[in-house]
Amino acid sequence: MGLKDHVSGTDTKLFFCPSPGCTGFVEEDPDHKGLYGCSHCSEEWHGLDEMYRAIDSIIEKYPYRKKVYLKRGKKYKSIAFDKEPDWYAEKVEEEEIE
Repeated sequence: MGLKDHVSGTDTKLFFCPSPGCTGFVEEDPDHKGLYGCSHCSEEWHGLDEMYRAIDSIIEKYPYRKKVYLKRGKKYKSIAFDKEPDWYAEKVEEEEIE
């Protein structure tokens, strides 16, 4: 997913992955508009509404995850990826994987 974007040097990351235990990033599949996935854990979401529900769910289970998302109304976006808290990856890696 997104190989041609990576080859051209375009950053296609949209969100920090909302899957438990995953420190990857979500991208939209360039060949399937509306399909979002994480190349780190292989989780997929069909549409932004499904993605937003996954973010709501991970924040409910692990409230510290809220630090990497910005919510406007019912929509989310990620904080700037270079602003990831120093502790974030280590804490996420300790989460229980379902």
